[in-house]
Amino acid sequence: MKLFDGLGAAARLGYVATASAPLLLGGAPTARAQTPMSITFSPALSDSAAPVAVTLVMAPRADSVVMLQLPNEWAGRTQLFRNIVDLRTPTRGARIDATDRPDRVRLVADPRRDVVVTWRIKATPPTSSVPDGHNHSDVGQAWSQIVGHEGFVLPALDDGTPVVVDFAFRGFDRNAVITTSFTPSSQAATFSARTQLGDLRHALYFIGTASGAVRSYRSKIAGGGFTILIRGRLSIDDSTLVSGVRRVVEIERAFWRTPSPPNYLVSIGVAPRGSIGGQRLANTFVANIDSTRRMDEHVLELFAHELMHEWIGSGVLHASSTIPDGSLSWFTEGFTEFATHRVMHAAGMLSDSAYIAAINRDLRDHAVSTARDSSWNAIVDGYWRDGAMQREPYIRGELIGIELNAAMLRASNGRVSLDSTLRRLAVQRDRFADGFTQTTLIEQFAPQIGASAARTVVEPFLAGGPIALSADALGGCFIPTMVQQTTWDPGFDVDESLAAKRVVRARPGGPAASAGLRDSMQLLGVDISRGDPARPIRLRVRSGADTTRVQYLPVGSPVTVQEWSRTAGCAP
Repeated sequence: MKLFDGLGAAARLGYVATASAPLLLGGAPTARAQTPMSITFSPALSDSAAPVAVTLVMAPRADSVVMLQLPNEWAGRTQLFRNIVDLRTPTRGARIDATDRPDRVRLVADPRRDVVVTWRIKATPPTSSVPDGHNHSDVGQAWSQIVGHEGFVLPALDDGTPVVVDFAFRGFDRNAVITTSFTPSSQAATFSARTQLGDLRHALYFIGTASGAVRSYRSKIAGGGFTILIRGRLSIDDSTLVSGVRRVVEIERAFWRTPSPPNYLVSIGVAPRGSIGGQRLANTFVANIDSTRRMDEHVLELFAHELMHEWIGSGVLHASSTIPDGSLSWFTEGFTEFATHRVMHAAGMLSDSAYIAAINRDLRDHAVSTARDSSWNAIVDGYWRDGAMQREPYIRGELIGIELNAAMLRASNGRVSLDSTLRRLAVQRDRFADGFTQTTLIEQFAPQIGASAARTVVEPFLAGGPIALSADALGGCFIPTMVQQTTWDPGFDVDESLAAKRVVRARPGGPAASAGLRDSMQLLGVDISRGDPARPIRLRVRSGADTTRVQYLPVGSPVTVQEWSRTAGCAP
């Protein structure tokens, strides 16, 4: 997942999703016995606070007891079981008992017949008003976009459990836009899917009910059928967005040399002002964009980053479930950045100057980051609590990828690159079905440069501290110099302040305090370009009965940072 926050696209935040098994329609994903069930969506007409009703029908276990798993944690949010309203069973003789965990209940039912479980899903704030909205459900009156992790109550079985699910959407207007990560090209309101339990959670379910609020486009791209939803009103016209998706799919499928799946879902919506962000789900990606933003390379990067997760991160090449969540995010997110920029540059979607600007941005953002000197363990531990730490896996990972690529080219006289190594690993995916650890991933780089040399690249970058790439890291036509960079220092905790809607930790003597900002002032309006000390921070705040405007430059102490430029007249 990815978030650019700020007008200068200065911040990248994301979530390393749990590895998701390949989606198969019409064929069993494994030889294990399939668990049949049906899931029906319908409108809860009498309750705008919980407008979507869900009905699950399944066979009880032979011992009459089924543990049901409610939503709990997903993408930095917790206690998601609160999204579920009026969980009950109308089946005669069945009952639902509480357990010592709020996210689990015990279903007791007669094993000789199917049991029905029903619940409603709470409405959410619109994604246009929530900084992390691209990671989460968007349930309201105009449409309901439901992430399975947040809206489903399912048997508490392992994610790899094979299931065959009959889906139905009942009671919605005939013109409603209805689709899911599993919907076949017919866009039918009833259909079946054979997949795995984890994919039911790691999927998207969409119902658009307000006329004109959602537009749906069906397109054939790289051999597969794509449904592209556009939610709300954006400054970028629909045809430009669809064309952008098409171009990204074409270049990435060409790079990996694989056709598109038969059906794929893209959902594009509105992000908070000044940001864009997305996430990859099963057979789906979500991309939310500031409604005032015009089409540019950062929007295309967002599409490309989320689609790249089909191969790196939560798709073909993923982290092992045996290691702590996020501990391999330098690969799952950072190598996704590396591959995204490389593929876009090779296809001409990023110019030389834009490609170098992306790398310089990584080097600069790391150099001025408050998380620059943090150890990797600290980054993993603080990922969801600290915006600067959230950005480091993307930055350090991409720079590791650039350095490894240069080492492989150097050692093989240009015959082997990190690009070709990643393609080889994707072709050999069955060897890595259980995912990678840091040790097993580094082993895959050993044939090119040796395990010791690979560790020499990876480990210092993860340890924290200043980072500079090798002089030949970008090839002979690009040269590095060391420059002084002014740091961005807002002088208060921006992330916590935005979440609390009041000023938090205005540092005495810092630029915010010097401009008159004080702790506990209520934030009424915010204009912040993260990472850019040349753009003033503009705030409208209230203290007591007084409302005032505060404006200042977020300038901190300078640091030395590596900066790359192209050699004039050089031909690669």
